Amino acid sequence: MCCGQWLTKDEVDVADTRPGVVSQVALGGHDGSVYIMSNFQVHVIQYCNVLLPITQLSRLPSIHGDDLDLLLVAGHFSSVFLYHAKQLICKCEVPDWVNTMTVADIDHDGNEEVIVGCQDQTICALKLR
Repeated sequence: MCCGQWLTKDEVDVADTRPGVVSQVALGGHDGSVYIMSNFQVHVIQYCNVLLPITQLSRLPSIHGDDLDLLLVAGHFSSVFLYHAKQLICKCEVPDWVNTMTVADIDHDGNEEVIVGCQDQTICALKLR
């Protein structure tokens, strides 16, 4: 689970949110589904589904010029999926299942990279921009 902004204001009830406060949480399931919770309500429409157990979700700030964040999805599979606005925009293969995942600007170029620790004890840095 992680917090961010994945649904538009038209898709959520924004009456109870304060301006500038992120109130959405991505929830990953064992069946591969991702749902978004907003204002303590889980949306009934799936955000995405990778069809395999999810163990890691992370947020990347949008690079598309809108207010929607990117969602990184990993789990019991040797890939990292990247979604924006409910659409798969990238699938990155990694050596093994992902045990841990974080986002940081490791090369100090102003763009964040995804650092992935895999079950086979390899570490990968993915540049998505």
